[in-house]
Amino acid sequence: MKYLIIGLGNIGEQYSLTRHNVGFLFLDYLAHSLDSSFSFKKAFNASILNVNDLLLFKSHTFMNNSGDNISKVLKYYKISIDHIIVVYDDLDIEFGNFKIGGKFPKTHNGLYSIIENIKSTQFVNIRIGIGKENMNISGLDYVLTNFNKKELDLLNKSIFPDVVSVLRKTINLDE
Repeated sequence: MKYLIIGLGNIGEQYSLTRHNVGFLFLDYLAHSLDSSFSFKKAFNASILNVNDLLLFKSHTFMNNSGDNISKVLKYYKISIDHIIVVYDDLDIEFGNFKIGGKFPKTHNGLYSIIENIKSTQFVNIRIGIGKENMNISGLDYVLTNFNKKELDLLNKSIFPDVVSVLRKTINLDE
């Protein structure tokens, strides 16, 4: 049974290490842990990694249009809505924490683009905390700031492995 794991982020080098790209960063971590790499698929306008029963997906649209190409992927690979996992940033969760399932954030245009396109909220959501610590900056500006080296190390050495551990229990990543 195939699972589609969608990491939300913005395309372009200038966004690669921003807080808003934590979904892309997680998928890069996961691909590396699976000893695999992404390839661009023009038909879906996305970078895709198809390994075992997992399909990792990074859209080449901007965040706010993340759902535009999801329906094509679901149809082509015959993936049901309940086998979608969406990984994204959440300002309301303190950095260093994550939550699987539960409520959706009040505002997250990338996530709501997916919901609008697939006409469902019946998928697993993984919210990785990016917490807004600097109160002198708007949330919109904050999500576009880069992680610092210490934060990137914490993501790769602690947070992402913990997310993978939970996923291993939920879906079998190793089969």
